[in-house]
Amino acid sequence: MFRGAAVLRLLRASRIDRPTSSGRTRPFFGAGVIDGEPEEIEIIGKLSAGCDRGAGALACEAIGAMLAADLGLPVPEPFLLEIDPALAVVVTEPRLQAVLHRSVRPTFASRKLPPGFMSWPINRPIPVDLRQTAVEIFAFDALIQNPDRRISNANLLFDGRNVAIFDHELAFATGMLFGWRPPWKLGALQSMLNAADGDRHVFLDGLRGHEPDLTRLIQAWTALTDFRVQEYRTALPPQWGDSGRAVDDALNLIVGVRDNIMLCVDEITRILA
Repeated sequence: MFRGAAVLRLLRASRIDRPTSSGRTRPFFGAGVIDGEPEEIEIIGKLSAGCDRGAGALACEAIGAMLAADLGLPVPEPFLLEIDPALAVVVTEPRLQAVLHRSVRPTFASRKLPPGFMSWPINRPIPVDLRQTAVEIFAFDALIQNPDRRISNANLLFDGRNVAIFDHELAFATGMLFGWRPPWKLGALQSMLNAADGDRHVFLDGLRGHEPDLTRLIQAWTALTDFRVQEYRTALPPQWGDSGRAVDDALNLIVGVRDNIMLCVDEITRILA
């Protein structure tokens, strides 16, 4: 179900089915194949013209997914999705068709999870056997500055035993935030506590009052080499060339967190106290 993302494998779209039932960025269901492999892989794709940050959003999606996989977090396998113009022409849903024709190609896609996964229910308590995963996901979102795993929109799927995280297009936006401070600075994560109820992180309230064990995540983050971080950049297609600022911000934040990981953990521990 989940796969480490050493590279972004290229899928060639075999079909584009329909838009998802929700999502302001006009994501869509479809499928694709990898050259030389017989399996058709069902995916959920995202298009640059549907995103406020354009190709930068696709870059943040890809970097977020590759980083999450390297950190051992449950993220669906990410892909680059090439869409043949002839296939795009036969899309009949008007809004999806319009967004598709204005978007860069290849685009970003994630493997569709098997039946049984559904959105995390609002105000659902964290099961005891998922508490460690939940605290690592919370820490991941705090450190990549991802504001979009909220109570009102969790971007989190759950099948009763397993969770999967997705949608990281708004992460890493350090250059766009007035008065931004890196997460290793005292008080930098205070805004997570001050957020309105529906905007609070989906796991924050359920984790508060417990000492977080981030030993495994610390080890995974410190294992990221400079070479590996630069591989995130080289994995992105040249067609996303106007995403340079977003990529720089993302990689600089990842390296900064790695180099200051214990101070980051201190700040996470403070807000969960």
